[in-house]
Amino acid sequence: AEQALGRYAAAAARYRACLAAPPDRPAARVNLGFCLQELADVDGALVQYRQALTADPTLYASVLKNLTTASHGRLPRDPRALRLMLCG
Repeated sequence: AEQALGRYAAAAARYRACLAAPPDRPAARVNLGFCLQELADVDGALVQYRQALTADPTLYASVLKNLTTASHGRLPRDPRALRLMLCG
């Protein structure tokens, strides 16, 4: 709800609390990444995206969507550069 209302700092805090307890929730990491992007922490967002994709590669489309829709994205145009950025 916080994310939908544009309260990204509060949403990020809630996602972090969710991720503090097992099991790992890759989809929550994707949402945390989006919030961090909105808060201009692109590097922090990329860390979350990488961890989410390591745990669940099927989230790749969700990560791409976030990178293109969040206000502080850094999306390379070259597909290989994008995959390298996200997957190492």
